[in-house]
Amino acid sequence: MSRGNNTQPGNAVAADYKPAKSIMIETSSLPRILSCGTGPGAASITEALKQSDEVEHVLSFGRKAQDYHMATITRTRSMAGKMGELTDHDRYSGTLAQSISPDRMEQFYRFLFQFADHLHRRESQYHYRPHRLETLHEYINYYHLMADIFARRIKDHGINVVLFFNAPHLGFDTLCYQVAKLMGIPTLVLMQTIFPNKFVSCSEVETCGKIDLTDIPDNVEIYPIEREESPDLFYMDKVTPTSLRKGLLNPKDLLLVLTYILTREPALLRRPAALWSLFRRACSVKSSFPRFRDPFADFFHVNQLDYFETLAEFENQPVNLERDYVYFPLHLQPEATTSAMGGIYMDQALAIEHLSMLLPDNCAIYVKENPKQRHFMRDPLFFHRLNRIPSVQIVPSMTCTYQLTDNSRFVATVTGTAGWEAICRGRNVVAFGYPWYASFPGVFPYHPDLSYGELVSHQVSHDLLQKATGHFLNQIPDGIVYERYKPLVPDFDQQKNISMVVPYIIDVIKGRRSPVFVSNS
Repeated sequence: MSRGNNTQPGNAVAADYKPAKSIMIETSSLPRILSCGTGPGAASITEALKQSDEVEHVLSFGRKAQDYHMATITRTRSMAGKMGELTDHDRYSGTLAQSISPDRMEQFYRFLFQFADHLHRRESQYHYRPHRLETLHEYINYYHLMADIFARRIKDHGINVVLFFNAPHLGFDTLCYQVAKLMGIPTLVLMQTIFPNKFVSCSEVETCGKIDLTDIPDNVEIYPIEREESPDLFYMDKVTPTSLRKGLLNPKDLLLVLTYILTREPALLRRPAALWSLFRRACSVKSSFPRFRDPFADFFHVNQLDYFETLAEFENQPVNLERDYVYFPLHLQPEATTSAMGGIYMDQALAIEHLSMLLPDNCAIYVKENPKQRHFMRDPLFFHRLNRIPSVQIVPSMTCTYQLTDNSRFVATVTGTAGWEAICRGRNVVAFGYPWYASFPGVFPYHPDLSYGELVSHQVSHDLLQKATGHFLNQIPDGIVYERYKPLVPDFDQQKNISMVVPYIIDVIKGRRSPVFVSNS
């Protein structure tokens, strides 16, 4: 079969890429799997793995129907699974400490910071059922306790591989992943794609996107991509003429505000002036944004008012699409796309700061907030950091993301779908994290020596992009590993899905196949 030379600038990950052979467990061994997943789809796949003759043992971490209930971790409350509570017979085992050499303790503390970041999503100002941790040192002590408990369970069950159904980012799965890495136990991470019934896999999150798309067969079936087409992303709310109207405080919002008062600040009920001020602020915030940008969609906290009042200052600013600018659409946080896949650039302000150093003085950075974002990771200091960058302009929520993409010099993102949309529309992308499309034409992984001249002059070959996408889809497995993506598959059949996914998992674990993304070292 003949192959074409498809190497071009803008897919630097794939250039000279030679994947390493991936062997997870010894071929003579049977898998003893720790399965981490909370959805019903993950549970059914886990149950099928338990029934497989090629699997010796499966321990499951998830909800109460699994062996151990992971709300124990995320809510810091003891909750039982089928095997009881994770913290039963709690005592210091030293299992993890015995696995870590002194020179790896620095990695332990880097992991601790990431765990605290991931678990912070359940802090009281963001969630109705929060955990009980408040101070930095409570997080540190909690991490030491839970890491030791996880390591003991892994050792007691003889686990030799850990399986995930999404990039670890919820706290409990983060801890599973980190403890496995510290103990030298292989991991297999499955992640759903935006392509119907297709998922990807990797053994380390940092290898996501590393795949050779340069040596494409000449007869590959291309994947048709319409340059001007706006993708239909099922997880984003549809924008309609009604949703573009300004919002009004409604009974649902009043109930959320009342819930906040009763559970967090009941003293306000004895202070009518302060109570009235709170409702007036909520009403003002609600009316400052279009209905699709609902400030109080499912949660209310007084800190949300500070966040949305800050954003409201930018809602009426003009946007000049004729000048030179780079478009940076902010990710929704907390989500796996930054928390797990972003590396150090889970801090999006840091990405924008570093981006600004690549650009000439006459090039602006247009930053648009994610339409689903609330006040998580958007405190006043976040905006102060952005305001200190002379080239940054925060654009109104009504500004069309596709117009911003099409008129930009290029697009910058951590790992967002906006990057994929950009190369489909002929714009180059600077990616700060580990997106699945990192090896595609037109994608430039960030490093401080990137050339602005190359970023604005390089042309994305649309024909090559369609070929690369077709080649990519030929190499990745079929199936649904994340329940939320079932709407993309008409007449979805769980048993048929299991018959595709389970053999793939076993084949990769036993070394008969390699993960989709693998390191080249």
